[in-house]
Amino acid sequence: MRRRYTLPEVNAALPEVTRRYRAALELRAQLRRHHARLESAGYPASEKLPSDAPPEVRRDHLVLLGLRDALRDELSAIGATGCVVRDLDTGLCDWLGEHGGHDVWLCWRVGEPECAWFHGLEDGFAGRRPITELTPPAAPLPTARARSR
Repeated sequence: MRRRYTLPEVNAALPEVTRRYRAALELRAQLRRHHARLESAGYPASEKLPSDAPPEVRRDHLVLLGLRDALRDELSAIGATGCVVRDLDTGLCDWLGEHGGHDVWLCWRVGEPECAWFHGLEDGFAGRRPITELTPPAAPLPTARARSR
């Protein structure tokens, strides 16, 4: 059974997630630059380097491997908060939550000040609704007639 997160837990995690998310984006940009350098030198990054590869290609390949591991570590740390990264490019993230006995995704996008949205498990981003809909309405006050009885 997967852990469910509360809105206060999600909002408390946002500063760390934001910091790590930005670091992940920078690592990915560096990774792409090194990948392109290897490609342009005629050494596809997805292949093992031949033993006669030039020293600068070997260095770029080692840097690329280090960047890949660092990116994986950042994404793993984000995941450790309960966050499911849906789209790295748009910054879309979800945490599993619960409301009224049903699972929901607490939905947040990098740059938003707090988690203010949710959607059903199958609804996706298009089904995002305001988190205020999860808050049960206050019980109505008794009417004057009911109080006088």
